[in-house]
Amino acid sequence: MPNIGFWAIAGAGGAANVPSTLLALTNYTSSPFINLYNWSASGFGSKFSNPSGAPSDSQARLAINPAKNTLIFGGYNPGLNAYPISASGFGTKYSNPPGAVANYHNDVKFNDAGTVVLAGHNSSPYMSAWSWSSGFGSKYSDASPIIGNSGYNGIAFRPGGDAVAGLGSGTSYLSAYAWSSGFSTKYADPATYANGYGVAWNPTGTALASTSSSSPYIYTYPWSAGFGTKYSDPVSPPDAIGYQARWNPAGTVLALAKQGGASSLMAWAWSSGFGTKYSNPVSVSLGDANDVAWSSDGNQIATALAGGSNVQAWAWSSGFSTKFSDPSSLPNNGTWGVQFN
Repeated sequence: MPNIGFWAIAGAGGAANVPSTLLALTNYTSSPFINLYNWSASGFGSKFSNPSGAPSDSQARLAINPAKNTLIFGGYNPGLNAYPISASGFGTKYSNPPGAVANYHNDVKFNDAGTVVLAGHNSSPYMSAWSWSSGFGSKYSDASPIIGNSGYNGIAFRPGGDAVAGLGSGTSYLSAYAWSSGFSTKYADPATYANGYGVAWNPTGTALASTSSSSPYIYTYPWSAGFGTKYSDPVSPPDAIGYQARWNPAGTVLALAKQGGASSLMAWAWSSGFGTKYSNPVSVSLGDANDVAWSSDGNQIATALAGGSNVQAWAWSSGFSTKFSDPSSLPNNGTWGVQFN
C-alpha cells in the first residue's frame, strides 16, 4: 500500500434523495489509474472510455463537485487532475492548478458551494486550496500556523464551509482551521487523537470522525466551533487499521473501510455517538477496504478494495443487503478511492 492516506460523505453536496448515476474509482498500482462507470439502482453499468491525458502514475482520493459535473483526483504526475464528467463520460481535462506543490496529493474535496477545492499533500504547506469556477482559479494563502509535518492523509470541508480539517502522521495529527474566504484561525487540537488516514464530518457538521492506525482505529468528536470531548468507542470496535469513515446522507449510519478480510467494511447506527453495529456484509472480497462511499440517496454503499474484484457494492436497507454484481470490466490491481456522483 502506498504511503498515502485516506472525505466527508460520498455524494456530499449532491442533492439529497436524487439517485446517483455515476461511480468513480482511482487506482494506485496500474493504468488507467482512474475509472468511471455508469451506475443505477441495479448496480454497475458499462465502464466509460479512459480520459484523454489520463495520469501516468498512482492516484489517491477523489471528489465530485456538488453540481455532479466535475471529477478531481489527487496523486502523482500531476498532483491534481480535474475533468468534466457527464452521462457521456469524461470531457477535456482542465488545466492543472497554479502553485501546486510537486509532491503526492493524498486527498481532495470541494466545499458545499463547489467554489473551493481543498487538497492534502505530503510536503509543506501540507494543505492547499484554490478557487474553482469551471477550472482552477487562484491559490489561497497557506494556513498559519502550518501543521502536519508528515503530510495530511485526509482532509475535509465542514458542511456549510466554515471550517476545514486535516488528518496526518506528523505533529498534531488532527488539525482544524476556521475558513472564511481562506484559511483563518486554527482551532485547538482535540484532547485525544492519533495519527491516521481519513477524516469526515457528518451531514450537519455537528460530529467529526477520524480513522487511525492504532486502537480504537476510529475516533469521533462532537463539533461546535471546535472539537468537543471524544465520544465513547463503539461497543463492537474495529480490530485493525481504519482507513476511511463516512456517514450516510441522513447522518444515521457511520461506515468504516478498514484493514482486514471479511470484516474490512463495518457500519454502526449513529445518534450523538455510536449505536449498534450492523452485521458485516457478505461476500466481501479479500483485501483491505481502502475507502467507502454512499450513493447520494443513501440506498447503496460501495468500497474500494486492495485486491480481489477491487470494488464491491451493496444495496442498503437498515443494513447491508444484496451485493451487486461486480462490473463486467474490473478496475486494475487495487483501488484507493471511490465516489458516487
